[in-house]
Amino acid sequence: MVEYLGMQNLISAIKNSVGLSEGKLLFGFKGNLSGKFVWGALDDVVMGGVSESAFQIQPTGSETGEATGLFKGTVSTSNNGGFTSIRTKNFTVPEDLSAYDGVELRVKGDGRRYKLIIRTSYE
Repeated sequence: MVEYLGMQNLISAIKNSVGLSEGKLLFGFKGNLSGKFVWGALDDVVMGGVSESAFQIQPTGSETGEATGLFKGTVSTSNNGGFTSIRTKNFTVPEDLSAYDGVELRVKGDGRRYKLIIRTSYE
C-alpha cells in the first residue's frame, strides 16, 4: 500500500512530465463552471449503529478561498456500528467517460485511511 508521503513523492516526481488535457468536470468548481452531484450520507444507522456524517459545500473553504466540499462526521462503534460514508445516487443517464483515459481526484485528508469506489456499471 502506498501511504500519504509516498503518494506525495510520486506526484512531485511526475507532475511536470505528465501532460494533462482539459477533462470533464463531474464534481467540483473551476472558474464559473461547477459540476454537482447530489450527495447523501449512508452511515452505520442502516444496521443499528449511531455514527453520523454529512457532506457540505463550503463557498470559500478551499486553500485558495474557492468553493470546496467537506465530508465530516463522527464514527462510533456503539451498537456494533463503526462507519460513515457519503455517496451519490445512481445516475438516471450514466456519464459517458469513454473519451477519457482516467479520473483525477483532488482531495485533502486528515491522515486517516479512506476508501473510494467508482462503479462502471449498474450491476
